[in-house]
Amino acid sequence: MKFLLAVFFFVSFSLWVEEVYSKEKSSKKGKGKKKQYLCPSQQSAEDLARVPANSTSNILNRLLLSYDPRIRPNFKGIPVDVAVNIFINSFGSIQETTMDYRVNIFLRQKWNDPRLKLPNDWRGSDTLTVDPTMFKCLWKPDLFFANEKNANFHDVTQENILLFIFRDGDVLVSMRLSITLSCPLDLTLFPMDTQRCKMQLESFGYTTDDLRFIWQSGDPVQLEKIALPQFDIKKEDIEYGNCTKYYKGTGIFSVLSLASECTTLAAELPKVSYVKALDVWLIVCLLFGFASLVEYAVVQVMLNNPKRIEAEKAKIAKAEQAEGKGGNTAKKNTVNGTGTPVHISTLQVREAADGTEQGT
Repeated sequence: MKFLLAVFFFVSFSLWVEEVYSKEKSSKKGKGKKKQYLCPSQQSAEDLARVPANSTSNILNRLLLSYDPRIRPNFKGIPVDVAVNIFINSFGSIQETTMDYRVNIFLRQKWNDPRLKLPNDWRGSDTLTVDPTMFKCLWKPDLFFANEKNANFHDVTQENILLFIFRDGDVLVSMRLSITLSCPLDLTLFPMDTQRCKMQLESFGYTTDDLRFIWQSGDPVQLEKIALPQFDIKKEDIEYGNCTKYYKGTGIFSVLSLASECTTLAAELPKVSYVKALDVWLIVCLLFGFASLVEYAVVQVMLNNPKRIEAEKAKIAKAEQAEGKGGNTAKKNTVNGTGTPVHISTLQVREAADGTEQGT
């Protein structure tokens, strides 16, 4: 009996704690919520009566009082033509591993809604700049990006939405978006390839009999100029010299660097079933690097052959004896291997960002 009473009190206490916690959580959530805006069709007659008769708010209330945002303009009539304009604010780097890219844009849509024509007795401006909170009270195209992976609106410090209503019923909406779009890549000619990344805009719930997207006539897609070059060549110096003693280390280091580059690129690039141009280029570079090491070894063996050295010494001694210099000086001469002159190019570049000079 005591055990049952203990279980009963424990369950009652747990339920009481859970109820108190849920009330506190809901009260905190209610404090953090913004005040919701009610459309004119949802407001009471008393609230509408408080609005001055000749104010812009009264005009909007008259337009939206019997407005149904669930029904498209020209219902059961001609399709709605939506003119689309995109301003690319920033363009992120393309990710080869995930085959996507990120872009920040201003998406602008313009269409005509006869239900939003300003009344004839309106003597104000031909354009009404409406608060973004009214955006939910209007019908709007259900545009979406078919190849979108991730997207988000911006609301710092307010929702980045611009809404205009014109006298003839035209509606212009501009919003700021950040979108990650997929871009299938063909890496056959990588890194000398040219990729074409699409931005596919479609309607999700309407057919072309009800809604049509058309590009705005004149600059439908706008993009700010981006300066890609970071360095300018200022001076070029050319020198010649023999550096055969560095061939061995340079050749080994080059082969190891290319092998490391192959490993790194294999980890970063997606696995495909065909041979990429980059793979062919790296293999050829490795073959050339290995061939240079073999050539260096063969040349050094030929130059340092004892028979050849003795023959050179005998030839020099014979020539000196013929000139009357005696044969003893021949013992002071040595024969060194000669290498191919190496072309060294030194470029002095200027960084465009801060004007500093570097040498490579």
